[in-house]
Amino acid sequence: MKRETQNDLRFIKTEALIQNTFRTIIKEKDFSEMTIQELVTRAQINRKTFYLHYQSLNDLLVNMQLELLDRLFRTYPEKWVPENLEELIQKLFLFLAKANETDAKIIAIESHLFSRKNPKDYLRERMYHYLESYDNFAKYNNAEKNIFVSYLYGSFVMMYNQWQIDGRKIPLETMTDLTVKLISQGIYRNELL
Repeated sequence: MKRETQNDLRFIKTEALIQNTFRTIIKEKDFSEMTIQELVTRAQINRKTFYLHYQSLNDLLVNMQLELLDRLFRTYPEKWVPENLEELIQKLFLFLAKANETDAKIIAIESHLFSRKNPKDYLRERMYHYLESYDNFAKYNNAEKNIFVSYLYGSFVMMYNQWQIDGRKIPLETMTDLTVKLISQGIYRNELL
């Protein structure tokens, strides 16, 4: 049975139960300490039921991460104009910063799935998609485009993670503005050096 073909109410309720149980456990411990056995015991389902929905805990994690990111990107327009790069960065930063503690923890977990798209791939694809809205982007070859996307993605992730590591000591509005300015305008244009 494929996950995407399951539409019956029992399947949907069981999937919600699995995800809610995952959320409960992740509040209490690190993902690396979680086991399928603990999850199925708490959810009061058997392992076979779990495997009808997910191949592994990592599969469950990635699905939940992608659902969170998809919720964000559903609020974005399909096409962007150059002036909106700052809005893209700002919305992404605010979404992550305002996520509840559980969602923030789920998003921050390093996931590894080699068989299909993971959250890093998803974010990079979305950033690539938005950069394609810019007329100037078309004049570059694929290798150059990949560098631009890596810069945008890498800069954003590193700045957000550092802000988290530092305990969010810079106010959200200030940090969002700083992130937007540094990524879209660079260090020299902002006279930081």
